[in-house]
Amino acid sequence: MANNPLAKLASDPTTKSKALRIKAKCAECMGCTPDTNESGFRRMIRECSSLTCPLHPIRPYQRAEDDDLEDSEEW
Repeated sequence: MANNPLAKLASDPTTKSKALRIKAKCAECMGCTPDTNESGFRRMIRECSSLTCPLHPIRPYQRAEDDDLEDSEEW
């Protein structure tokens, strides 16, 4: 699975990439495994409401409040 952060981390467990480790932890929290992605896991991470999680402020797949792609006329 090319877009599975857990599979990427499993393929290179010695990586020092903090971004990949954070993506993998968030994906795992949303129910992903190295073999399967939870449907819509990126959206679930973006909309995560676990404010007590230390990774919440730096979680991946966030967008700036004024950068809503769904309302963009460019797409």
